[in-house]
Amino acid sequence: MLIVLLPMLDYLQNVMLMFGAGAILAGSGGTLADFGQLVAACAVVSCVMIAAHRWCVQRLGYRRFLQWSLGMLFLGAVCCALADGFDGLLAGRLLQVLGASALFTAARVQIQHYQGPARGQAILLLPLGIMLGAGSAPLLAAVCLEWLGWRALFCLPAPLILLALWFTRAMPAHEPVADSQPSSGAAAGLLWLLPGVALWLFALEQVRQVPLAAGGLSWGLGMLGCVLLLGHVYQQSPRQRGLLPYARFVSAHYLWGMAAYSCGYVLAAGMAYLLPLYLLHGLQLSVLTTGVLLGGSTLLAIPCVALHFVLMRRWPYAARYVLLAMLALASACSLLAGAGSQNIVVLLLACTLCHAVFMPFLLGTAAATTFVRVEEQVFSQAYQAKNMLRELAGALGVSWAGLCLQALAGLPNEHLPIMPQVLQQVMPLVFTGVAVVALLCGGLLAWQRHRLDTKVRANA
Repeated sequence: MLIVLLPMLDYLQNVMLMFGAGAILAGSGGTLADFGQLVAACAVVSCVMIAAHRWCVQRLGYRRFLQWSLGMLFLGAVCCALADGFDGLLAGRLLQVLGASALFTAARVQIQHYQGPARGQAILLLPLGIMLGAGSAPLLAAVCLEWLGWRALFCLPAPLILLALWFTRAMPAHEPVADSQPSSGAAAGLLWLLPGVALWLFALEQVRQVPLAAGGLSWGLGMLGCVLLLGHVYQQSPRQRGLLPYARFVSAHYLWGMAAYSCGYVLAAGMAYLLPLYLLHGLQLSVLTTGVLLGGSTLLAIPCVALHFVLMRRWPYAARYVLLAMLALASACSLLAGAGSQNIVVLLLACTLCHAVFMPFLLGTAAATTFVRVEEQVFSQAYQAKNMLRELAGALGVSWAGLCLQALAGLPNEHLPIMPQVLQQVMPLVFTGVAVVALLCGGLLAWQRHRLDTKVRANA
């Protein structure tokens, strides 16, 4: 049950926050710039906690660490719901992220307790939780905003948090596969990572909010952040007992999987930013209609996840599934570029192609291939690195989507939601750009995968 609940909670609280951002800002007295800084600060905290995940587990035990994390998530939700202003909301949100950063990794690592066919069945529970959370979040957020108010966005997940906390009593206290060399040197591992992530995310947010005024300074800070992140990888790689001993789990298969994850997370985050903006403010659909379109299409991904799992086990051709996923996204963008507010069926089809085909077939293929050659002793750390990538790639996707939209519209970020005519003119160009990028990335990933598979067969 925890394998379903943990990723469900992770996606539920994040997607509800993004869907209701406008109402939350209006109620808490914040601005779009404030919200951007909140998202960046939360991503920094999340990356640091994800990096230190196994180090904490080895010192507290899995059960106690997860209980502590869920407690922080619950406390943060209460603080956000009771916040009188934006500062209180920021403090509560940071507490939420402090706890929520453990959920996704913990859910995946718990699957390692299962062996043989049981593990294959348990793996399906993870995407089930993801899709339940991501699919129900827009529907629940729309209901909250329509009838209960923005504070209900934080109250609604609270019973599920308490339920997950109760289920932790039955979970094993130990790691599924303990490493003979426990992680050490947490401070050294974070010395490069923390400022690198902070600078990179801050630069992305500045560029998205004020691209012209930020100018070279933001780009320079972003480059410095990238250098520090590369320094972190270089410093940690040779350390057998480091915080993230990259040399122990990085391989050609792992790198290809991380490239597929990167493309998937950047494109998915960009679409997650563009779709609600277009449906709510460009086409001026109601909050409930938008929630049904986004939530319903995501829930349709559940049978597609099972279908992808069956196909991958019978015909494990990763390149073909990646191409199918990218074609689905390109088709969705083509439909969105030509759809109007009256074409609800077309909009639902486009959202379904994006959420129910693109995401399961691309991210599911990456999940099935990235960790095949990773030793179980370092599986947790390999998965932590992937989840850090999720945070960074997600921020990059939102920033580039916003930046392209502003550049084409010729307007600052804060003016776009109140100008539906501008969005209706510009969004088809943005969606066309997303489709082109998806096809290019799909072709490159398929080519690289074909080369990798050919090399493996030649060495067999």
